[in-house]
Amino acid sequence: MIDSRSWQRRLQWLLLGGLLVVSAGGAGCQVDDARAGGGHAHGAGGHGGHGGSHGGHEGHEGHGPAHSQTLYDSGLELFVEYPPLVVGERVELSAHLSTVDGYEPVNSGTVAVVLTSESAPGERFEIDAPTSDGLYQPVATPEHAGTRHMFVVYRGETGSARFSLGDVEVHESEPAHSPHGEGGEGDISLSKEQQWKIDVATGTVQRDTLQPSIPAQGFVRSAPDAEARLKAPFAGRILAPSGGFPEIGDRIEEGETLAVLAPTVEANALPMLRADLSKAQSERDRLEREGERLETLVEDGAIPEKHLLDTRSELEQARADVQAARERIEQYRSFDRGGRRSAIQLQAPSDGTLVERPVTKGEYVQSGELLAHTLADDRLRLEARIAEANLPKVDRVGGVWFERSDGEVVELDREEERFFARIDRIDPKTRTSSVWFGLPDDYDRLVAGQYHRVHLRTGEPHETLTVPATALIEEKGIWRAYVVQGGESFERRTVEIGMRDGDRVEIIDGLEPGDRIVTRGAYYVKLASATSGVGSHSH
Repeated sequence: MIDSRSWQRRLQWLLLGGLLVVSAGGAGCQVDDARAGGGHAHGAGGHGGHGGSHGGHEGHEGHGPAHSQTLYDSGLELFVEYPPLVVGERVELSAHLSTVDGYEPVNSGTVAVVLTSESAPGERFEIDAPTSDGLYQPVATPEHAGTRHMFVVYRGETGSARFSLGDVEVHESEPAHSPHGEGGEGDISLSKEQQWKIDVATGTVQRDTLQPSIPAQGFVRSAPDAEARLKAPFAGRILAPSGGFPEIGDRIEEGETLAVLAPTVEANALPMLRADLSKAQSERDRLEREGERLETLVEDGAIPEKHLLDTRSELEQARADVQAARERIEQYRSFDRGGRRSAIQLQAPSDGTLVERPVTKGEYVQSGELLAHTLADDRLRLEARIAEANLPKVDRVGGVWFERSDGEVVELDREEERFFARIDRIDPKTRTSSVWFGLPDDYDRLVAGQYHRVHLRTGEPHETLTVPATALIEEKGIWRAYVVQGGESFERRTVEIGMRDGDRVEIIDGLEPGDRIVTRGAYYVKLASATSGVGSHSH
């Protein structure tokens, strides 16, 4: 028959998504009879039976581990369990080692248990490899009784760590009563093996500087110079390139042939092309003069910088139009020179992704008709639209942050980005005013057209108590965090939160500086809390 404790543990496994397999009827950790001292056998049975007692230590059957501690040193976390130490008795310690950064089990290196005191010689007990992922089980047989200071020393290829467990008592004979280790009644129990499989990580509550923000609507846009449209310079028939037409979605490199045009030349083609060039040059010259005028006004503070930026963008397009007009004239001369007509290789003007190709082989097109449209999706901008009602709250925008659908927080600082502009007018249709940010090229998972609820940093920063946003879980309007009590025990704590800034959240009440909390995987600890209950954590 399966007892209630074992059934409770089984339900916890189901809630955790079947990440570990529970044996059919085991209520406690298995005992490895092949090991002298038996003990805390992980591995095939693993730590998954932590719902029951840790039995099997030679000379201490039924008591389980009397001591457990969680310590940190040199970027490592040690959770160690061990029974009472008795002279001449072999005892097996269970030392779980994890990396603090990434919270991965340590799978190589040596672990030594050291006992020292002024009244007796030092003793050292070492194991040269883990018995399973992250678990070292050195066997100690103390030879000297009395108060001893215990250390656990780790040495590996990437470094070393020294954990002081404080003073321990080595008994002449088995004590009548054994004290309990970390944890207490009502704790949430989750073994190290479970934590590693469900990607749990911990960190400390700390003070940090946060800046208030206001919400806004965010739209990812293509930069004006990110799009390129290839148009037919003359009327004619479309032919396929030697490698065939590129497909929609293909990556295009500058200079790559996208189509071939066999032109139909009109008698007045060259004069018309020269007229187009003259018109493009006139527009370029006008915008150059306008840019010089606006530079002076911006320096004097008479107009917003956005007007100058827009003019410069138009000037770049006008210069491109002049170059294109010259190329069309040269193309005309090349295929009509000496009365001999030849096809024209139409090449991509810039790198990008092909998003439109409206023509096919053999199709006749008119001069100026669109042949291909490419988009350089690594040149993006973020438009943040501020509601009219929030404009009085905006003094100076220092930056913006938003959370993507995958939970990653994107943060932009106006001083660090290559482009920033604020439009000092309200759109009559949306009743919003816009702020623009350039997006770095390495944000490859942001695409034009995306919408995000963004937060514009404004107001005075101030220092406060903070935790990562991933450490908090909302339950019916109440925010909770999970505080680490021991290596395998947690306490649910109700907290009062304040503002959020990026991936940090202000804590007004419920936590203290230095408290160690679950920073990743809190949801799984919540599931474990549904089955832990009072007295379920039985070390």
